[in-house]
Amino acid sequence: MEKRSRKEVEEALKNVVTKNIEKMATRILEEKSRKRVINTLNATPLPRDFPFGASPVLTARMGPRDG
Repeated sequence: MEKRSRKEVEEALKNVVTKNIEKMATRILEEKSRKRVINTLNATPLPRDFPFGASPVLTARMGPRDG
């Protein structure tokens, strides 16, 4: 195994940590925006002729109904 300088190791480690932080931040933002969309849809009044009592999001989550 080749020996690396301390500076190279620190730089590589910094890059890995930065990438991990960016991934986590992206995941958190995606989750928050997904929740925001679901909350908005759940808060939207349904038309009177909508076939189910549940919101479209919850209905989609439950899957197709039999019958």
